[in-house]
Amino acid sequence: MHRGAHTLAEEATDAYEGTRERLARFFGVEGADRFVFTHGSTESLNLAALGWADRRLRPGDVVAVAEDNRHANIVPRQMLAQRRGVRVEWIPVNSAGPLDYDAWCRIAEARPRLVALCQQPNEVVVLDVRTPEEYAERHIVNARLLTLDTIDETTAAEAAPDKEAPVFVYCRTGVRSAEAALKLEALGYRQIYDFGGIMDWPYATIDGDEPTESGLPEGELPVGVKVVCGKTKAAPSSS
Repeated sequence: MHRGAHTLAEEATDAYEGTRERLARFFGVEGADRFVFTHGSTESLNLAALGWADRRLRPGDVVAVAEDNRHANIVPRQMLAQRRGVRVEWIPVNSAGPLDYDAWCRIAEARPRLVALCQQPNEVVVLDVRTPEEYAERHIVNARLLTLDTIDETTAAEAAPDKEAPVFVYCRTGVRSAEAALKLEALGYRQIYDFGGIMDWPYATIDGDEPTESGLPEGELPVGVKVVCGKTKAAPSSS
């Protein structure tokens, strides 16, 4: 029993180190030890605040924080102000919703050492570009069906109405998704991400032939998309 447990521990360690090495190669980072896995964004932000920022920031240093951040990206900065004496400058949100650019320019003149922002895209659409039969057999939760051969201005507008919103594309192995990404780019979509094939998808999938009617707010992305998002590649330019 002891030997078996020891073997499992060794296998887990090897898998962990192998994943870090693959990530390092993918992102072009020198040294797999630069990657630290955490349970989520809150833990990551606290580690950044307690690690890098707590060691590098000095009393009087400016930390710029957007007012529309979630608490996970605000509280660590407030803690830094208490512990290290840094000055927190708040980037306000204007009446139209986006951050106030003029206010940010004034804050930027103080040369902040750290800027804390949250990415806030509009509705995110996940597109399955396989056949209806493949979609019905198994698909990613909340994915919309848009078969590769049917992609045109009309069908794309029905599946992904907002050309400025992020669109994530997948197929079975990654071949059709790459072609679909180029088609969507030619139709004027601005943020297209091809994350390959469902064969390599390690997260939940569902059966059924009923396509999802609504898109996904950024905060409700399937956990798999959140993870894969960091490893996706933008569709290559058709030019």
